[in-house]
Amino acid sequence: MFVKQSVPDYQRWRSVFDSAMAPVRERYGLTVTGIFRRVDDPNTILLVLDVADLERAKEFAQSVVLDQGRAEALAGGRVDADVWFSDDRMTVA
Repeated sequence: MFVKQSVPDYQRWRSVFDSAMAPVRERYGLTVTGIFRRVDDPNTILLVLDVADLERAKEFAQSVVLDQGRAEALAGGRVDADVWFSDDRMTVA
């Protein structure tokens, strides 16, 4: 699962992401494998998550608990996120 998102304040977002949202992601079978920030816009982030169950990941992406976490992390700011799901992982040699 890939999530590209713009946040108004990276530090605030990261605090909520690491604390309040960590157990929620775990309940939905999501494991963070990467967090990347754009060099020219450090408030634009790309998350890479391993997905244990695709249907549960889709539930999470549409969940009220995610909306609540975003509201806390973004302090009422606009949510500008693009979510991609993949059911296959390729290894590059």
